Amino acid sequence: MTADDPTNTGNGNDSPTPPQVILLESDGYSPMARPSNLPALHYKHALTHLLTEPSPASSDESSRKKPKTAAERVEGHLKSHGWESTWRFGMYKHAHYHSTTHELLTVLTGTATLQLGGRKLSPEDEPPISPSPSKQTINLEPGDILLLPAGYTHHALTNSDSPPFLLVGSYPEGSAPWDMKFPDNSTECDEVSDSIKDGVLTRSRKGLFDAKDPVGLVGEGGLEELWAVGRV
Repeated sequence: MTADDPTNTGNGNDSPTPPQVILLESDGYSPMARPSNLPALHYKHALTHLLTEPSPASSDESSRKKPKTAAERVEGHLKSHGWESTWRFGMYKHAHYHSTTHELLTVLTGTATLQLGGRKLSPEDEPPISPSPSKQTINLEPGDILLLPAGYTHHALTNSDSPPFLLVGSYPEGSAPWDMKFPDNSTECDEVSDSIKDGVLTRSRKGLFDAKDPVGLVGEGGLEELWAVGRV
């Protein structure tokens, strides 16, 4: 098994490390886990091994093939696990979320600090009180994967310029195209939470949950087990 092999999982070891589980409640402006009870998942350094150029093949036939780029290796790996990659870009610095699909972010280069939940507020514009934590900062490095359920607001607080912070954005094969929503008011939050329940968790259920754990974890600590609570 080589770094160029799309079936290679995790950090190159036989037993990938389970992700950090981040379950955040709605603050009244961002749906977060409110419609689905699904946590965000942070797989630390999960695909670092795919970012390193593999050793040249020994056979003459293989050596004539153009080597895949790191982005192509990552995208090939994710596709083999049911995730379709549609863009390579950085991260917006304005808070936003997607209501039509879950999103998988994989870091190719650079570093960043992201905030999950919350929004930019004026001093007099405080969000409703939430009984549980509604936002959290997270540091991302090359090879990290961040899986965001539909409705999880996110934006970059800081990011590196050299090397630039570059992500691969991927979505479950068969899911609806992603949209852009902003945590502007509580009325829209209520409406979007309902639409996530009806659309993402019901009509698009097959496309969403056919996607496999992005690093191949099965059973305890894997996507199927960690997101089982959301299959209502």
